[in-house]
Amino acid sequence: MTGGSGRILRHLPGPWSPEDAHRFAARHGLGFEARTLSREEYLGLTAGAYDAVP
Repeated sequence: MTGGSGRILRHLPGPWSPEDAHRFAARHGLGFEARTLSREEYLGLTAGAYDAVP
């Protein structure tokens, strides 16, 4: 989930359907982007997230 500046704000791990994740983001005023990542990209993005949900 990203904020208005494009900064990664929240990491939501797990098997979310794109529709559910988009609905969650919209409900909380967050941006949403779904894409396939390599392990390195994933670790880099999660390390830069402001918050994470276990």
